Amino acid sequence: MIAELREKFPKISWQSNVALRRHTTFQVGGPATVFAEIFSEDELVGVLVYLRGNCRRHLVIGGGSNLLFDSDGFDGIIIKNRIAQIHRRDEGIEASGGFPLQDALEFALNHRLSGIEFAAGIPGTLGGGLAGNAGAYGSNLGEFLAHARVLTAAGNIVAAGPEYFSFGYRSSRLQQNSEIILSATIRLDEIPAIDESRRRCREILDKRASKHPGTDMPSAGSFFKNLDQFDESGRRVPAGLLLDQAGCKSLAVGDAHVFPRHANIIVNRGEATSRDVLQLAAEMKRRVLEKFGIELEPEVRYVPVR
Repeated sequence: MIAELREKFPKISWQSNVALRRHTTFQVGGPATVFAEIFSEDELVGVLVYLRGNCRRHLVIGGGSNLLFDSDGFDGIIIKNRIAQIHRRDEGIEASGGFPLQDALEFALNHRLSGIEFAAGIPGTLGGGLAGNAGAYGSNLGEFLAHARVLTAAGNIVAAGPEYFSFGYRSSRLQQNSEIILSATIRLDEIPAIDESRRRCREILDKRASKHPGTDMPSAGSFFKNLDQFDESGRRVPAGLLLDQAGCKSLAVGDAHVFPRHANIIVNRGEATSRDVLQLAAEMKRRVLEKFGIELEPEVRYVPVR
């Protein structure tokens, strides 16, 4: 397979048996049969059209912030989208799908553009954030999408407005198909001074640091989605609240531990395997179902070997 790809796309560095743990924030995952980082849109489109036309199992990843790869690896081709372009536009900013979300936020602030401060500290790429409708503090990234360019399953590039994505809580139609965002324009407001926006970002980062693990404890962030139930303020009931009340903070399986300061985060204490994580998550889910009669839905995507 790799010889075929090297012959067809000689400008791309195709590698075999690359450890996927190096490409996710969880730092869990065995080797991919074939792995490549792609830095241009033409190459990305060409490769994906070819792989789909030849029925080659593949997966496009960005920052790897919401993924749990199997420790036995991935029997197929992993394409890491490293296309990182961003521009100022009348509506706000336009960036490639592979552009890091935090860098997009910093670019916006540097151009006195406000609106997505809520995303401070959210890892991953712009495309991945839109595909999962990432958000925090009552706001979601999909709310700020003006339009995007999407590579469809049929290999066509289409212009798509927000309605195309059927955004929901931590979801979009892109999670159900093989379409990817090539670029997106985010609608932002230009303001005279950005000091207040930067102050809000610092507050959010400080708040996240107080309850989220640092880089020394790899994780995928919140493992389960918050509930479809709302509190008095109109916000979703946090899954972490139920997990805490169900006694999950004391749980661990192997090197997969529930983070002591946040019951909805599983951390990798060194050599956690995908089985450790899945077994721990299953026990967390079981306890909440038994205590509250509520079945939690994973936010982290598990990718099997085949």
